[in-house]
Amino acid sequence: MSTVNHLTREITIKIVYVGPGRSGKTSALKYIHENTPEQNRGNLINLATPGDRTVYFDFLPIRFPRIGGYSVRLKIFTIQGEVRYSATYRLVLSGADGIVFMADSTEDRMNENISTLSSVQQNLAEQGVNDKTFPFIFQYNKQDIKEALSIHEINESLNERDLIYIDTCAKSGKGLFEGLEIITKTIIESLITRGEIEKTALPDWEKESISFSGSTTAKAGINAPEYNQDRWSDIEDRPSWSDSDNPQPAVTVIEPDDSRQNDSSEILQDSRPTIPAPSSIPDDKNSGVTGLSFSILWEFPRSSSIEEMESAITQGNSDLALDIIWQEFNSLLEETAAGIADMDNHTAALAVGLDGQRLIEFLTICDTARQGVEPDMQDVLKAYVLLLDLKIILNK
Repeated sequence: MSTVNHLTREITIKIVYVGPGRSGKTSALKYIHENTPEQNRGNLINLATPGDRTVYFDFLPIRFPRIGGYSVRLKIFTIQGEVRYSATYRLVLSGADGIVFMADSTEDRMNENISTLSSVQQNLAEQGVNDKTFPFIFQYNKQDIKEALSIHEINESLNERDLIYIDTCAKSGKGLFEGLEIITKTIIESLITRGEIEKTALPDWEKESISFSGSTTAKAGINAPEYNQDRWSDIEDRPSWSDSDNPQPAVTVIEPDDSRQNDSSEILQDSRPTIPAPSSIPDDKNSGVTGLSFSILWEFPRSSSIEEMESAITQGNSDLALDIIWQEFNSLLEETAAGIADMDNHTAALAVGLDGQRLIEFLTICDTARQGVEPDMQDVLKAYVLLLDLKIILNK
């Protein structure tokens, strides 16, 4: 589900933490969030979904090598509790670029580890994902307690493909940022292998430093079957998150309440560059759609609606254009949430990874138009870009 935004020059990557209930997934996300500088992270969202809660946030690593001139934004998800059979679980897994499997190291939870892993593999197979090439690592959590099985014992039971694994402690944070670095690097290499990023954009991992939490984390070999944390214990003079030579924009996302009602009355400041002004659009009012059209992303007959909307933009009819965008946006989300009880469209949008800040701005634009205020063409273009992002996410 990785998306490349050429306006903001960002690559957005979706990482999902999975594992049995009480294995430490939510604790791991909370630790990563709390130890990430505020100016580089979004809010930690507890998103109420049917029968469970989805937890996620997004952030920009302060020091990560640019990929072909693009910065990397991470969206990190997990679902609280034992929810491997829920529709929400399948929805959050959809479009994931990589998975971190958080196993519980205690002996009495091993059967739950195995059954949850089997469920994850089945979900990926149903989505047409090739599990032989899909970025996937293991984190063996709770290695700090005396009831924990050895790393070797757990690995023998779970890691049939000899994937990368590390031992972690979600409470102390041991290994969490190292695991995040490894899965991120693995995803980047996967995107290059699939041709979504040019091969020349691949950084030299041995030379490039990465900082997620205020220090340069381990420079592990991507293809190493086992992660050896000790080999990096002698790294000194690590760069700080507050390094003034590498500023990053703030990230703000929507914070839904327990009733999942989004407050669209407030426009959150967008740190991204603005979309080009309407003057960049052809002004021949009789020409219809000219140049590039994104209707190819849709199948007929819905592609005709997109062509009508693009024609309305070309002719300066912002009301008609925004109305079509709103209808198509909701149609896509209704299809996505179909069969999931009590799943509203906005919750579905967040669950698949749509940016919360841009969603609330989109809702504000549409609410204003419904009150009789003619939308500005620049706002219409912003709304269209969000619709395209959603369509691309769902197409993948």
